[in-house]
Amino acid sequence: MNLCSTKYCKPDRPLSRYSSMVSYDPAALQKYAEQLYARARLSIMLHCFSGFVIGIFVQNIPTLIWYGSKSPSNPPASDPDTFWIGAAIGAVVFASIGNARALKFRMLAQTALCQMQIEQNTRPQPTSEVVADIDQTTGQIRYSGPPPPRHQGELAPSSQA
Repeated sequence: MNLCSTKYCKPDRPLSRYSSMVSYDPAALQKYAEQLYARARLSIMLHCFSGFVIGIFVQNIPTLIWYGSKSPSNPPASDPDTFWIGAAIGAVVFASIGNARALKFRMLAQTALCQMQIEQNTRPQPTSEVVADIDQTTGQIRYSGPPPPRHQGELAPSSQA
């Protein structure tokens, strides 16, 4: 019976070529989270700037339409104060859109950091070496170091002896 019957797993090829795993790298997750936070900050700034520019154009649409039609009447008044009002409204509206997008980036960064913390919490901690020596008088083995872990269902040693 051939357990390796696919075209990708041939007996003449070494198995290690197909079973190599990517190692866990917490530094990569940390860098990814930092990039997501930077992208969130940039998202707010870019949306605010684009809203500023779009607000200028939207506020000046009546003036642009008048010059395009070449009407003999007087052009609409383009007051510098209204120029800044349109730009400010556009910046505020688009900044709120950028803030919503930035929230998605922050949530992705928090998810990555949470996964990194879960990995750190569930990774087995290295234990100190257990050193054993034989007591010369009694012939018993003495251990120095942390006690061995108990298995599930095993009772704790009682002190009723």
